[in-house]
Amino acid sequence: MTLLLVGQDDLWNRVSQMPQLADRFAVKCRLQELDPEQTMTYIHHRLEHFGGDPAIFPEEALKLIHESSRGIPRRINNLCDLALLMGFQRELKLVGSDIVTAIWV
Repeated sequence: MTLLLVGQDDLWNRVSQMPQLADRFAVKCRLQELDPEQTMTYIHHRLEHFGGDPAIFPEEALKLIHESSRGIPRRINNLCDLALLMGFQRELKLVGSDIVTAIWV
């Protein structure tokens, strides 16, 4: 049987306190925060993969998304989802930093 355990750092800290369990994990991986370039590439990739236009977020908005999310993919996803939804609601062609600011404040 293969078991895949996914969680935040706190989960690994708890598992580490139980050596009998921690020793049974063959592979351990921690997803690091993304730098600004990786954040932009990540957003562009996801937009392209799902048929969107990567140019919908101007460079300033991408920088603000990175700063606001601190490069954490889950936060990047949430912020982009909300920004795209707000942009759709307002029938915008570009989702600028004003939208990102309105969401993240």
